[in-house]
Amino acid sequence: MKAVIYCRVSTKEQVNNLSLPTQLRECQRYCEQHGYEVDKVFEDAGESAKTTDRPDFLRMLEYCAANKKRVRAVVVYNLTRFSRNAYDHATVRALLNGIGILVRSATEAISDDPTGKLMENVLAAFGQFDNDAKSERSKVGMKAALSRGRWTWRAPLGYTNGHVDRGEPSLVPDPIRAPLIRQAFEMVARRTSTVASVLRQVTALGLTSRTGLPLTSQSFRNLITGSMYTGMIDASSCGLGAVRGDYEPLVAATLFEEAQAALRRPGGSKRHFRDNADFPLRRFVKCGRCDAPLTGSHSTGRTARYAYYHCNSCSVRVKKAELEEKFVLLLDSLMPRPEFIDVFRTMITNVLADRQTEATSIMNALLARADALRLRERRLVEAFVYERAIDKETYDFQRDAIRRDIAMTTIEANDAKMTMVDTDGIMAFANFVITNASRLWLDAVPQHKIRLQATLFPEGLRFEDGAFRTAVTCLAFCQLDGFFAEKERMASPSGFEPESRP
Repeated sequence: MKAVIYCRVSTKEQVNNLSLPTQLRECQRYCEQHGYEVDKVFEDAGESAKTTDRPDFLRMLEYCAANKKRVRAVVVYNLTRFSRNAYDHATVRALLNGIGILVRSATEAISDDPTGKLMENVLAAFGQFDNDAKSERSKVGMKAALSRGRWTWRAPLGYTNGHVDRGEPSLVPDPIRAPLIRQAFEMVARRTSTVASVLRQVTALGLTSRTGLPLTSQSFRNLITGSMYTGMIDASSCGLGAVRGDYEPLVAATLFEEAQAALRRPGGSKRHFRDNADFPLRRFVKCGRCDAPLTGSHSTGRTARYAYYHCNSCSVRVKKAELEEKFVLLLDSLMPRPEFIDVFRTMITNVLADRQTEATSIMNALLARADALRLRERRLVEAFVYERAIDKETYDFQRDAIRRDIAMTTIEANDAKMTMVDTDGIMAFANFVITNASRLWLDAVPQHKIRLQATLFPEGLRFEDGAFRTAVTCLAFCQLDGFFAEKERMASPSGFEPESRP
């Protein structure tokens, strides 16, 4: 009869001591005493028994399945080397017994009679108890360490783990990355660049991951939102809340809050707008003479500063207050045509209905693809676990690829679902905007003013001789008759010309 031997140590430190040789020697002695010929030896060095995801353990199972006609037993030093989870032990033992292979312990009295089976179950249960007890002691120790401000995990980027036994704090600033991370917080907090721009700049300065690769946008955003850089540890998982760490913070709490406020703004961080906040119509209104965009600036008088919009190419110059007052009056003149509102509602409803149908079709197709991928994954598992039609390397590669496809397909399906909108809600919002345009513009922050202007007048405005000239508005608007001279009326975009009112 042939047998395979499986040995395991739990930590890397045990690899260099006598644990593995001792296990192997005892297992070989057991085989000699019970008439087994050792067919192959499998060893996992520094692997936990909590999971069956151990390289040589899996290879051992594959080997047994492939050689079930000649292998009669798997011999281990004791059952804790085989598994420290009772459920996993019973599952793997049942798998081996199903192909005619026994599990034997070199140091424990287990057998196939009732007493031996009872002993095996008791030993497996005690193995799990010991493992659970160690886990609980580890949690208690971690909670105690956290309460003293010690960082108990792998050091975050910008720090290295300190040697606490030598009197060092639990985290020590990384001399290379720490200054760059501090600089990144400062740049985000200043709100003069986007998050993406800050990432590019600190990457160019040398900020990389632990493996030397550039940070992804998501990992960089996670970094900027990490409160541990302020010296505070989130220990809520242990019921302790926020704990002051025993290490040096990289950023001050005020700087951290300023960076978070910048991230909460639309777009993540304030862009450096070319349009000055004091001149919202800058570059939006064009000179009626040369078609160059107007710019804005302040002139200093004897007693005060005066704001003007002006053209750099010719002599057009108008006071800021005057131009913006005329723009507000223009907004007040905008209103939906009575004969147009029903056409507009029908048009928007039809467009949204088409998009809704398209989004539903795309979402259903993606969900069906995700279901097909999950079915493929189940078939792959069957081919590997039960049919043994593929090897472990092929299984891992195909499984990971399928799971990536499932994740991406599910994300795309969710994106498609989010495009399905409430038509009535959109119409109500559109009606509110078009009947309150001037008030919305006056109350808006600078960047929202610019967006509203572009929505109402997609081609901008032209200003000449103290008045706005012909401009193209969105289809929901027209100018009230008689507000300007006949040649200065607002023109609707070509391709849609409602019948003029008498």
